[in-house]
Amino acid sequence: MTGTEELQFAATICGVALLLMIGISLVLKNFVALRARPAARAAWTTAASGLIAGIMIYFGMPGMLRSFAPYAPATPIVGAPILFWYWHGDFRASWTEYAAPMPPDGMTRGDWIANLRFLAIMVLFSAILFVFGEFGWARLL
Repeated sequence: MTGTEELQFAATICGVALLLMIGISLVLKNFVALRARPAARAAWTTAASGLIAGIMIYFGMPGMLRSFAPYAPATPIVGAPILFWYWHGDFRASWTEYAAPMPPDGMTRGDWIANLRFLAIMVLFSAILFVFGEFGWARLL
């Protein structure tokens, strides 16, 4: 395998790990650290889903890719900050929802900031996908 193919494979595995973590965390958020503060709850949810996704990737690799198996448990580390940021914003909004009365327009300043951050991340992610999809890995390296 060339260096470019290894990078493509690593990016694909990290993307698969992120998708697995998203699916797993959608279930775990209902069970893990329900009484913890938002940051702790997001950390527990992200860590548990990353651990499960790493184990699934490790044992789910076909035989020809076993040379990458030692690195499989580390693949969720790439998507963990994104997932943590998302769940922290969601849990923080739920945590503060009942703390103060809602303003007349229905949105608080924190909600706007969280939504703008989410939009910025999605635009950045879409731009990265466009660049890599349009020009390919080989031209960028």
